[in-house]
Amino acid sequence: MLHALSMTPLDDHWYMGNRATSYLTANGGLFLSYSNMNNNILGDSGHHISVIGYGNALVPNPRHSLTLNNVLHTPKLIENLVSV
Repeated sequence: MLHALSMTPLDDHWYMGNRATSYLTANGGLFLSYSNMNNNILGDSGHHISVIGYGNALVPNPRHSLTLNNVLHTPKLIENLVSV
């Protein structure tokens, strides 16, 4: 997950994170519902990653959009991660 931390522009694609335990996105515009929170999660390398909110998020798709529940809003990520 550490490779997903950067200052470069956001990637709109969703990637499977076999070590991710939650759905994670930096894109606040994807949320259909949202609740603020102030928490941290632990990344692969032991770094703490700030979580500022959570909610249900829309994964756009030309054929059929998907809604993910309990997605964490982590503004420092550049990749959206799906836990598998």
